Amino acid sequence: VGVPVWYGDGRIDDVIEAYLMRGFRYVEISLDYPLFVSVEEHILRRILSLKEEYHLEIGIHAPWRDLALASPCDEVRLASLKIIRKCIPLAKKLGARYFNFHIFTKELIEYPEVYENAITAARKSLKAIERLCLEAEIEPIIENNPTVFLGSIDQFKELLEDDEVVQVCLDVGHVLVAGHTLSKRKYKHLGNSSTLNDWIDEFKDRIAVWHLHDCVKIHGRLEDHYIFGKGLLNIDNLIERIKKTRAKYILLEIFKSLDGSRKVLIEDMIKIATRITNALGDACVFRRCVQNSSGKR
Repeated sequence: VGVPVWYGDGRIDDVIEAYLMRGFRYVEISLDYPLFVSVEEHILRRILSLKEEYHLEIGIHAPWRDLALASPCDEVRLASLKIIRKCIPLAKKLGARYFNFHIFTKELIEYPEVYENAITAARKSLKAIERLCLEAEIEPIIENNPTVFLGSIDQFKELLEDDEVVQVCLDVGHVLVAGHTLSKRKYKHLGNSSTLNDWIDEFKDRIAVWHLHDCVKIHGRLEDHYIFGKGLLNIDNLIERIKKTRAKYILLEIFKSLDGSRKVLIEDMIKIATRITNALGDACVFRRCVQNSSGKR
């Protein structure tokens, strides 16, 4: 069980150390701008030192803002791929276990001919990212989108057809958000709205990472990345679903408290991690760490 680390948290090495002191041994570092451009060498050295001292496992979340890896316009797609290519050496230097990424486009995929060009572009980017990851000995992981594009099982299956390399990150909130949107748009070629159980049944043998958070309905819209408590998802039900998969990592991708602010207390994250660990037993790292009062494993 782990936690996300991103630019908005502050200095990423300080954030990682704070989580380590409270028992976490797995983080997913999001390479938002400007992190993918450069990370100061002394920060990298400190992260690597912490990684060795605490047996920290690191995953990487690729940048996604402004990127269009499924753009039918090849100039745009290749420019986006260039950004991804910049991230791989950093991920390798950090000894990342996996590289998690989204493939987006904002083009008018409601039109079948545009969608076909977009999914073709997506396949090209997928293959390119797989090659980059395999060369760096990092596991490639693709995440389901909270958008119409690659937000349905049918589209995901089409993208991964004949692909035996990439594993899946199943984001539970994204399933709900995309499903809510798809239920209002009746385009046969984009697939139907799917439930979380549908996604698990289809991809349970490929799910390597779970992103857990709650969804709250606000003014008719679904908002994700909330802490559990008053939303549409139940943590105990999610744990039972996790047991059906072969997932290696469970990330608490929680950024919003119940009042909607971005102030999620580490104590609340610990409570959720402990709850998951108690249910999964020795399969979960967090429990073994917090039993050691020194904070080390």
